[in-house]
Formats: sequence, structure tokens, C-alpha cells
Amino acid sequence: MKRTRNISIVLNSLFILVISYVAWYRRQVVLSEAQEFGKDVNAWDITFAIQNNMYLILFFLMPLLLFLSFRTIEQQYEPTILIRVGSFRNWVYYSTKRYVRAVLTLFGFVLLLSLLSAVDQPFTLQWSPYSQLATSGNNSHHLIATFHSPLSVILLQPILWLLVSIVLHGLMCLMFLLHEKRNGLLLQAAGVVIWCIFSFKSSFGVGEFFSPATYFSVGAVSNIMHPWIALVILSLAIVLIYLLAQWMRPLRQLLTSRNEFVPYLTYAMLASLYIFLSSSRASTELQTIGDLFVVVFYGVSAEGSSFLQLVSHLILFFGLAYLSQLRLQDQMTAIGPYTWMRYQRLEKWALHVFVKEGRFYLLALSLLILGTMVIGMLQGVSLSLSTSLLSISPMQLLLQLFGISMLQLMLYSLFSFILLWQFPDGYAMLGLFGVLSVFLLPNFNRYGIFPSGLNGFAQLQSFSLMHLMIVLLIYVGLSLVWLYVLFQKSIRI
Repeated sequence: MKRTRNISIVLNSLFILVISYVAWYRRQVVLSEAQEFGKDVNAWDITFAIQNNMYLILFFLMPLLLFLSFRTIEQQYEPTILIRVGSFRNWVYYSTKRYVRAVLTLFGFVLLLSLLSAVDQPFTLQWSPYSQLATSGNNSHHLIATFHSPLSVILLQPILWLLVSIVLHGLMCLMFLLHEKRNGLLLQAAGVVIWCIFSFKSSFGVGEFFSPATYFSVGAVSNIMHPWIALVILSLAIVLIYLLAQWMRPLRQLLTSRNEFVPYLTYAMLASLYIFLSSSRASTELQTIGDLFVVVFYGVSAEGSSFLQLVSHLILFFGLAYLSQLRLQDQMTAIGPYTWMRYQRLEKWALHVFVKEGRFYLLALSLLILGTMVIGMLQGVSLSLSTSLLSISPMQLLLQLFGISMLQLMLYSLFSFILLWQFPDGYAMLGLFGVLSVFLLPNFNRYGIFPSGLNGFAQLQSFSLMHLMIVLLIYVGLSLVWLYVLFQKSIRI
């Protein structure tokens, strides 16, 4: 409890420093642009530039709000409180009241600072001449088409903040009630932040609509719908959360009985969503199924990659590696006297395990490729493996798609197996995937020697198939030697 309080103090202090700097910086941007174009500004231009800054919302406001939600849930989810309130629905309401008290202070500070930053400018009832400029630093430009007066915006903004905060905390509560695990709550918060960043960077309408960060900004909401409609959507979401909290007990029983299928269904939904969005965004460039394969499985390279390409590898291949990790944990948990009687040696048992994982990966890759082909046929592309997007033959395309991908995935599983053998609780896997994710970033794998993301088609622009295969085979060989040494130590113990 004391540690959480200390973290809260540090985060609050950091946010105050950051919002103060952002307020000063956005003020300078507005004033310099107004001077450059010879336009007059008013106080609202500076105020809205601060309040609608998406980078401030995504990277500072959202993490702080999610931490406050995490702290509130952790503190209030106790048996005595549950007995006193009487039901999960009442507990969600009880927890939300305490969360709202915490965030009101935060929002009050942001609102006050954004107003004080513009105190030397006139607070008028009309938009300024600068507001009509379509520049990168002018957030008011997007609001003029929707609002006749800036007063409507300054009244609507705090209401949006309050409603979306309630929705955000309510969803966090509902998800927590399904598993009741502290680490799961942390993963929830991280997932929300990643989803919001992904939706903002990829700029697709469905993602922005379902991104909580969008609703923290009147300007961002105005780009996809009328802000008053957003109020209705958020209000309906609050009602839905209230109803779901009332039905939480049967939902928990249903998920408990089907718990083992949840990760697979989640992966299938995310992979399907990514394939559909990728094909939709590149529909004008697609002529053949080969083109679609290149777009969907393009991956990352050291020379440069987009945020969407990075997320694609995390979803499609790290997602499969995570599912394999869950399967490996089940296999290790099931080790007993019968396992020793049947296999007699750890090496034979491990070979059996990895053959099963290879079949799993082969099935998963086949389903991903089949799903991609179905979407391609629905879009009317030609059923040809040739591609004009890369200088590769159909055979090279298939080798990269199946051969290199299988080697890459099996290597991920070998890494997982080695760590799980030494750290059975599985927490070390977060560090493993974190390190492998760093290797996906631009300039980290310039020579193609790090074993992460080598199965993307982007790698073929810098390296040959032979180079990628040799690198992966070397790592697979080293991992097998390491695993053999671990088995020998286990036998001696």
C-alpha cells in the first residue's frame, strides 16, 4: 500500500511537470504561428491547444488515469467491502465514486492550467481570426465547423473527461472481476494504452471510435462524429457497464467453464481484425493474393517500419508464441511418473512436445494464410502468388511465408521453453518478449543477426533467404545445446 502511494506521488509530480511544460510549449506554438500569419488570437486558441493535445493524452494522462484506476481497484477489492456493499454491481458503483474523486482533482488542475496559460489573451465569445487557420498547431480549426462559440467547447470538455473516465474505470472493474488477479489488472491497463496508441498512430476509424483516448479530446471526437453524439454513446456505455456488473456472476461461471479457449478466441479476433484492416488500407495497391500476403505479413526491418507493421508482428507472431507458451506451461505442469515411464529421457519428452508445437504452428499459419486468401477473394484480387511489391518469385514468397516463419516461431518456443524450465511461474516471459520487441525497432537489427522478426517480407529487402535461414538455424542449434545442458543438470539434481 505504501509503495503504491509513493508511485502515485511520483506519477502526479511527473504529470504536473509535463502538463506545465506542454502548456508552455503549446502556448508558444500558437503565438508564433499567429505572428507568422499575422492573425489575432484569443485565450481559447491556447486553452484548446493544451486540452486537445493527443500526445499529452496518450502518453501522460491515460497512464496516470489507469494507474489511479488500478490503485482504486486494488484498495477497494476486499472481502469486508464486498460484504458491506452486497453485490458486484454495488461494488463497481462504490469503486467508481472513489475513482471520480481522485480524477476530479486531476482534471481541475488541467482545466485551470490551460486557462491560466492564456490569461493574458482576451476571453471572447467568438472564434478568433487565428482559429480559422488550418495549421498543425491550431486545434480550434477543427472545432469551428461544429461549434458556433468556444463557450460550448469549454463546457463540453469537462463533461467528456468525466464520462469517459467513468467508462474507463468501469471497464477496468468488469475485466478485473472476471479474473481477480493483480497481474491481470496490470496487463489490462497496458493493453488499453497500447490499443489507444495503435488506434491513434494507424488512424483508422473503427479503432478511433473504440479508443478511450479519442473521447478525452473534443477536437478528436469532432473528427469522427458530432460531440453530442459522443455524450450519448458514453452514457449508454455507462448503462451497459451497470447491467454487465449486475450479470457478473453468471458471466464468471460461463468464462470459468470455457477458460482455456479465451486466449485462442482473443488471438483469432485480433488477427482477423488486423488482416481485414491491412487489406482495406492497401486495397488500391493489391492486384494478386501475393500482394496481399506481402502487405499482411510485411513485418519490420532495420531501415524503417511503421507503427502498424510493428504491431502486426506483435499480434500475429508474438501472439502465437504466447499461445505456445501457455501450451508449454501445461505440458510442464503435467510432468509426472507416467511421463518418465513413457519417455524415460527428458530429451525424448521435449522432442514430443516440440513436434506438437510444430503441428500447432503449422495449423495456425495455414489458418492465417487461408483467412488472408478469403479476404483477398472477397476484394476481387487475382489468385496468383506473384507480387509486384517485392522482387521475389512465388517460390521465395512461400519459403518466407512458411519456412522462415516456422523457424522463427519454433525459435520463440525454444526460448520460452528454456525460460519456463528455469522460471516455471512464467513472469520471465514478459522480459523475453520485451527484449525481442526491442530488436524489432528500427536500427536495432541492421545486420540481421538478432533472432526477432526475421520472417517478415521486409527483411527480404536487406537480406537473402539463405542469410535468414542460416541465422535462425544457428540460434535454434544454440538453444538446443542450452536445453540439453539444462536437462543434464536436472538429471544430476
